Amino acid sequence: MARHRAPRRKAQHPLRQASTYPINSLLTARVACIAAEEGWCQAFTEGVYSLHWTRNVLIGSIANIRTVLAELGKEPDALVEQAQSSATKEALKQHTERARSLGIFGAPSFTVGVELFWGDDRLEEAIEWARTH
Repeated sequence: MARHRAPRRKAQHPLRQASTYPINSLLTARVACIAAEEGWCQAFTEGVYSLHWTRNVLIGSIANIRTVLAELGKEPDALVEQAQSSATKEALKQHTERARSLGIFGAPSFTVGVELFWGDDRLEEAIEWARTH
């Protein structure tokens, strides 16, 4: 099977290695749960990754989260507080258990039915599988 890759968007800032690894991204994941429920998860995710990989503002840092939330026109204080609530913590636990039940072990991962595709280089294969199965 021939592999075709979609053209990548050119980054506004050059990629650079983050200064710290590993990172604690728990708060970011909790905010992402809220974002997913409200329909702005993609923009949030792109924002936190962009700051992390282009400006070394670490994912999981309050500076990263607050900056992206403000750029999206959200209320950073209220959302950080909501992200630390027991309801949001429970939502993340449920999402995590669902991912485990699907066999997901890393990001990015894609599922089509019961088929699991792991890694950005497998996105096109997942799309093709969805079209043909």
